[in-house]
Amino acid sequence: MRTDSRAQSRPYVYVQVVPSLAHGEDVWDVFLENGGRSVARNVTVRLGHPWPSRGDSDQVTAGIRALFETPQTLAPGQRLRTYWYMPADPKADPAHEQGVRDAVATVSYYGQETSRKPFVEEYQLRTTNIGLTPVPADGFNPPDKWAESDRSKFYSVLQTIARHVGELRR
Repeated sequence: MRTDSRAQSRPYVYVQVVPSLAHGEDVWDVFLENGGRSVARNVTVRLGHPWPSRGDSDQVTAGIRALFETPQTLAPGQRLRTYWYMPADPKADPAHEQGVRDAVATVSYYGQETSRKPFVEEYQLRTTNIGLTPVPADGFNPPDKWAESDRSKFYSVLQTIARHVGELRR
């Protein structure tokens, strides 16, 4: 009975890769979430391979490392989200890809009693070979003849709202 109670009240931290809120083609975000019923303390994530080294211009990898390597505290239901991967874009600066494509991530964290052994779980984080992933659509695109009209601005606002409403459940 005591073991069952402990299992129901402990934190459950997981990490997942999802299509990005940025809506770029092949852009991905990663989130770290506590789906349990108690606080997760000293949450850290290690990758199963070395971090990509593309120099100081790879801000995505730097952001992921800061999130994963800095011990976090997550309340029940709390989620931290950041970019995971951005493809190379010859028109951008930097023009090379940023972030991590696929990895095995090991999540380590403590519950209420930090004197116990940490909880450790492993996850496959993939942006390739996962099938077709749906993303919210922008909806109606106004015709070119509306380009400078108030109608065009109105539809632009509605498209933005449609995208964000579509992201609410992700």
